[in-house]
Amino acid sequence: MYYNLIKNNIYKLNKDLTKNFLYNKGIIINDDEAILITNLIKENWQNLYHKNTSYVFSILKERLSPIKYDKLTKLYYDAINQYL
Repeated sequence: MYYNLIKNNIYKLNKDLTKNFLYNKGIIINDDEAILITNLIKENWQNLYHKNTSYVFSILKERLSPIKYDKLTKLYYDAINQYL
């Protein structure tokens, strides 16, 4: 169910949507981080959907502060556990 929803709408994701969504979840990111996260999601959404996180998480761990990385991975796991 969610797979096709994501597949048909992932192209709509942009840095502003990412930045605003994360802001509402208590994760403050700058424009460069929003672009990075958006691009990683758009290019790797199938892997993330199937819980293959190692590639995306390794890049995020290198490029984000430890606090932002921890909050983002927690948000991911919370969403996966709630929806999949």
